[in-house]
Amino acid sequence: MWKTRCCWGVDYRRANSQSRDGDFYGIGTINMFSPVYGNAVLQLDQLYDYRIGRNQMGYYIQNQFRYDDRWITLIGGRYDKAKSRDQNLTSGTDSRKDDDKFTKTAGLMYPV
Repeated sequence: MWKTRCCWGVDYRRANSQSRDGDFYGIGTINMFSPVYGNAVLQLDQLYDYRIGRNQMGYYIQNQFRYDDRWITLIGGRYDKAKSRDQNLTSGTDSRKDDDKFTKTAGLMYPV
């Protein structure tokens, strides 16, 4: 006797951030025999403003078949689409990337 169970769904994720970063590599050298502790200070013109955005949408479907309450077969698929954008507001550079992917799943079980 065959039994079947199906499920499907959608998920969505979004993340945005904005930051101000600086490069401390040019602020002197470190002497391990005579360390100096303190705060490194950067001027405002040494900082970089960034804006980052990420969006991801996924659709999935999965079906489970049982035969004679012993054999279990599982098949499914998922499609994801992702977009990202990185902006350096200080230099005016802007990079975007779009990706998409379809993945499959399958399995067969026979519990002992």
